[in-house]
Amino acid sequence: MVLTILTNETVSKKLYYYLSVISIFTIFFYIIGPKTEHWDGIKKHHDNTFWKKIFNRFYYTIICISTIGLGDMKPNTLSLKLFTIFLGILIILELVNILAISDTDDKGEKNGEKKEEKNVEKLI
Repeated sequence: MVLTILTNETVSKKLYYYLSVISIFTIFFYIIGPKTEHWDGIKKHHDNTFWKKIFNRFYYTIICISTIGLGDMKPNTLSLKLFTIFLGILIILELVNILAISDTDDKGEKNGEKKEEKNVEKLI
């Protein structure tokens, strides 16, 4: 079933899009806030190697995108806070986009059903 979903072109494009956004924001959070001191809630021994730093920035990105917002770590510098705000705005825009597409699809199906009914009536 998973393979069937992934072969759908629309789903695979969205998956690629979301993975790209997560990767880009993780990398930018690492570039903008590479030091442990740039973050509240991260202990030095949990952020002392490259991969631990990447994991912590990935974790923060996922917590932001999923809108969970646990509050266990947060940016400490203005640049990181501004970048987090930018991420939040993208999340809001994406949610609005999803709702707009969903609403359009619902209306399209209803209109499509009505057109089919009229075509059937013409044939009869």
